[in-house]
Amino acid sequence: MYEFTNPCSKWRPYLNLFPNFSEQELPMFWDKQELSELQGTGVPEAVNRDIKNIRHEYENIVLPCISKHPDLFNVEIHNLDLYKKMVAFVMSYSFTEPSKRLPISLDIDDDDENETETHHPPPVMVPMADALNHIAKNNAKLLFDKDKLKMVSTKPIRKEQEIYNTFGELANWQLLHMYGFAEPYPDNIFDTETMTSDPIVDLNARWRFLEQLDVVSDEGNFVIGEDGILTPEELYTTLKVCTMTKDEFEDYKNKDGWESDEDTEEADIILSHENLHKLPENWKQLLSGVLKVCLEKYVNTIDEDRRLLRKENFDNLSKKRQFALHVRVGQKILLHKTLQAITKEPLANNMQPGQGDHCCIA
Repeated sequence: MYEFTNPCSKWRPYLNLFPNFSEQELPMFWDKQELSELQGTGVPEAVNRDIKNIRHEYENIVLPCISKHPDLFNVEIHNLDLYKKMVAFVMSYSFTEPSKRLPISLDIDDDDENETETHHPPPVMVPMADALNHIAKNNAKLLFDKDKLKMVSTKPIRKEQEIYNTFGELANWQLLHMYGFAEPYPDNIFDTETMTSDPIVDLNARWRFLEQLDVVSDEGNFVIGEDGILTPEELYTTLKVCTMTKDEFEDYKNKDGWESDEDTEEADIILSHENLHKLPENWKQLLSGVLKVCLEKYVNTIDEDRRLLRKENFDNLSKKRQFALHVRVGQKILLHKTLQAITKEPLANNMQPGQGDHCCIA
């Protein structure tokens, strides 16, 4: 905040490269109507957490600090609104070196062992590197060397072809939340959808037991991607526990939810897309119910979204609505594909964007 409001800052040439912060596209700056386009995607919930944390940090850390230094700060200028913009700026443009496992010495009487702890480096701003856009199918990546950073091509790049960095294996909702854009389906090969746990949480005693085992959490742990279920062990255990008879559940509790290596292997096999239709009928009913509840949480249906993707409609949407549409469409297709894998019914033609649909990326 100090550097941004200081006209003599040595970082002024760098800061001047960026657009007006009031025009940032991150959802935390969207109005209520714009955010409603993202209902069911998980983005509004992430935004609410961000705003709550930012306010807490400002009131409890930043404000006491700037109040102690009136020679450097002005609370009328360096306010919560500016802090929010600076947080968004760093979140959108910074890089973070991969976490490292560092050895730590433990004083142990019977064995002088060395264990490790995770070191989480702070985010850093990297001029030039932060000018490159991201796509999932990138052609360059940033490497952290001991004394330098290197942007390295990962495949041949033709003259006048754009160079794309990678921000990581991020789903569309994560890209929109953190960076203010999304890729059209099916370009983001890392797109995912987190299935709601609401229908299962109603089974209170069993859900609480699963929480004690760290199988699930309040936010749910069931993620699906283009290749199928990405959290097979968690979903397998949840489906098994929630469909047990009362006696089976009591016996399972007495064993503290003990799982064998065979159970882990079976989870990977039985929850693959090609085997979902072979699940026990009560498992399929429960899983289908979860998927259908997820689909009901969106602002509209896949058919309505598909009509919006047609060029004559898509071009009339604001950039924010276009990105929200990309997020919704990708997630809905993943849900429909999983439902189709359970029922073995052919996927309807209107479940995916057709050749006449128009998608773009900024």
